[in-house]
Amino acid sequence: MRDARGAMLYAAWMTIQRRSIETARGDMKWLEAGAGWPVVLLHAFPLAADMWRPQLEAVPDGWRFIAPDYMSPASITMDDYASDVFALMGRPDSTPALSSISCSTIVIVGEHDEITPPAESEAMHRAIARSTLCVIPGAGHLSSLEQPATFSRGLADFLLARL
Repeated sequence: MRDARGAMLYAAWMTIQRRSIETARGDMKWLEAGAGWPVVLLHAFPLAADMWRPQLEAVPDGWRFIAPDYMSPASITMDDYASDVFALMGRPDSTPALSSISCSTIVIVGEHDEITPPAESEAMHRAIARSTLCVIPGAGHLSSLEQPATFSRGLADFLLARL
């Protein structure tokens, strides 16, 4: 599929690679697809990085999707999770508050999400200066699995608007 400028929107076939690095807490595994600017996809409990396969199979051109894999999220804290993600991204260990995020950010929520309700996602969106809120109609907490095409389109629109 191409946009009006003729740029490729999606790769026709995307290779998903399983990778790992050593972090302060031990070996960290993740799935990765695409090439270009990184986008980190964090999975929900009690799932794993495989929940992102529909998105990993359709990465917009110019982007690299990274899905860290936490098989037992109950055994780690949010600070551990953030530290590992920052290690994965090659940044110093840090757990900044939402208001300190300065890069473009998308907050995606399912219209019927009862775990992180749309009102909480709206508050996150308001706290992050350069954020976009994307509400997925007809989806709950696992919007990337419940409405994969709509989720992927919202993510692609966000990413392509920044090129």
